[in-house]
Amino acid sequence: MESFRATIYEGRRVLLKRAVVHVWRTPATDGWAGHVLLSPGHKLDPGGPYGMICEDGRRVQVSVNRVQALTGRDEMVSFTGSGELPPGPDASELKRPTF
Repeated sequence: MESFRATIYEGRRVLLKRAVVHVWRTPATDGWAGHVLLSPGHKLDPGGPYGMICEDGRRVQVSVNRVQALTGRDEMVSFTGSGELPPGPDASELKRPTF
């Protein structure tokens, strides 16, 4: 699993800035998927496509599959990536996101 911060947008409208995103490759489908946690006041609806600009400069498209309420008022948004996930920096260069 890879974790990073990203800006998520729809069209030209920014929906989330510096969201902590977790992605993983799905070998069975030769694709990738992930999730992001939303705090109260933020919203992503199922569907898409949504654009995502990773803090390391990668740009990808995602489609939201499911929005799940968690304990409290947070929500977990699960998504599937469109196209190929470009490789990120070497694992030795990755920094854990700070909250």
